[in-house]
Amino acid sequence: MSDDTRKGDAIKQLYSLWTADNAVANQKLAMYFVIQGILVNALNALSETPLAVPLLGIIVSAVWLFSMARTQAYRNHWNASISKLTKEEPYKHLALLPPKRDKAIPWYGKVPSGVVLIGSPVMGLFLWVAYLYSHLRQCT
Repeated sequence: MSDDTRKGDAIKQLYSLWTADNAVANQKLAMYFVIQGILVNALNALSETPLAVPLLGIIVSAVWLFSMARTQAYRNHWNASISKLTKEEPYKHLALLPPKRDKAIPWYGKVPSGVVLIGSPVMGLFLWVAYLYSHLRQCT
């Protein structure tokens, strides 16, 4: 097997991993928001808020933060590996993107997926900590 064939197979495999991970990231983010919604509904349904609900929100957000960060680290690794092998940006080869994507995609479409993947549980973590803090201040 020639070096070019091996390189081509490696690039195909990396692209496959990189693109397949989009579904994993989207599923993780969707599950995170569903669980957060359940926790918020639990807060609204209970007349007296037990500390377990915001603590569970903090724990869930922290776990999801680590999980999303790991997913993003793999995505960055595959992106860097593809760039190293092809000497160009991996996005260039994806047929779904227009040739001049900077002009074709609005500003909100240019937000990196890592910001959304990691930013969502970070924001959730801060909101649960703020809720717990305000709840504890009201109790004293």
